[in-house]
Amino acid sequence: RIRAFGPDLIVLTEMWPAALLSPLKERGAVAAPALGVFTDHGVHDLWVQRGIDHYCVASAEMATALVAAGVERARISVTGIPLMPGFRHLPSREEARSALGIDPTRAAVLLLGGGLGLGVEEVARQLAHSGIDAQWLVAAGSNRVATERLLALAGTVPRLAVFGWTERIEQLIRAADVVVGKPGGLTVAEAMACGRPLLATRCLRGQEGFNVRFLEAHGVGRLVADADLAAA
Repeated sequence: RIRAFGPDLIVLTEMWPAALLSPLKERGAVAAPALGVFTDHGVHDLWVQRGIDHYCVASAEMATALVAAGVERARISVTGIPLMPGFRHLPSREEARSALGIDPTRAAVLLLGGGLGLGVEEVARQLAHSGIDAQWLVAAGSNRVATERLLALAGTVPRLAVFGWTERIEQLIRAADVVVGKPGGLTVAEAMACGRPLLATRCLRGQEGFNVRFLEAHGVGRLVADADLAAA
């Protein structure tokens, strides 16, 4: 399939395709150069492949880890994690809240469940009934079932705003004071780009474990158990 497509460059954003492509490159079955672009804040062993021509990593620490694993420094660029163009020109908190039509003065918490809206319904229900004086912004992504249930919940509790799929996630993050969500690499990068702390829930370990350690090492978030979320 790669030969039929005839690419000039292959960009890899996941470690499994990197591991699959590398032996093909090494035996000459694929000629196009391969660029590994990390979207997490750690270096998994599977990323270390001789067939990857160059790496783009999120931090100098990750470059050091790759060198320690045997990758030549000349094959590594520290670029940060690529984000959508909207993150280049971020709205102020006031501009974002005005655009979303939410209270400009009350504290706001954004609940994220990724593009699939995983887990946001349970977290929203827990926090909306916690008695905390805040407004809750819930991004349900493309999850229609969760969106419908959240809209029903919004009819019974105050200050709960539900949002579906959006191309302007930076607007939601900038409108919030704190973000709650799974510690995926892009979520971590987006929250940091917007200057908002991230309380991570339900870490799957692996790559997400790297991201949690990065958050905690830099004091911009931490992993929180479900039972402790309201207090956090």
